Amino acid sequence: MKKLMLSGLLVLSLAGISYGAEEAENSAFDFSKNGYEKWKSISPEASIEKKKDGETPIMVFKVKIDHEKDGKGWPRIYKYFFHPKIEISKYKEYIFEYKITTSRSDDNKEKTPFYIYFATGKTKITYTIDGGKEDGQWHSKVVKIADILARGKVTAEDFKQVNLVQFGVAEATYPDKTEITIEIKGVQLQ
Repeated sequence: MKKLMLSGLLVLSLAGISYGAEEAENSAFDFSKNGYEKWKSISPEASIEKKKDGETPIMVFKVKIDHEKDGKGWPRIYKYFFHPKIEISKYKEYIFEYKITTSRSDDNKEKTPFYIYFATGKTKITYTIDGGKEDGQWHSKVVKIADILARGKVTAEDFKQVNLVQFGVAEATYPDKTEITIEIKGVQLQ
C-alpha cells in the first residue's frame, strides 16, 4: 500500500475525479489517478506543478506568503469530484506522503502546519495536520476517517457525498515572504 505524506501548513483539495464502476469497487480510492492532472490552485499566492519520481506521480504545491497582498489568507490546492462523489465515510484512513521545504531560517523550522478540507455541499470539515519539523525528507501520514468526522462534529451519514478536497496552509502561521514547497504523493483513501 502506498501512503502519502504532507508536511507544513498546507491545504489540499481533491475533486473532479471520475472513476469507473470497477475502480469504485476497489478497497482503496487512489487520488493520484491520471497524475493529479485535475488538481488546481485557487489562490494567487499558490501554484501547483506535477512531476514523477519514476512511475510515482507527485503534486508540488508552492506558496509565497504575502501578508500585504490580500491579508493573511489560506492558499490552497483542490480537486472537485462530480460523478461519483466520494463516500468518504466508507473508508477507514486517508493516507499520503509529504515533503516540505521552506525559505525560513533554521530557528523557525520546528512546526510546519497545513490542513486538509473536505466538503459535501452541506457539510465542511477542516482537519489541521502538524507536519512536524521541516527537514526536507519524505514522511508518511495516516489520518483516521473517524478522527476527521469527530473533528467536524459530524456523523458518517453527513459525509457520504464528498465533492471537494483541498490541501492548504494558513498564511498567518508563517512569516511574511516565506516560500513553501510541499510535495505530496500516494494520496489514498483505504
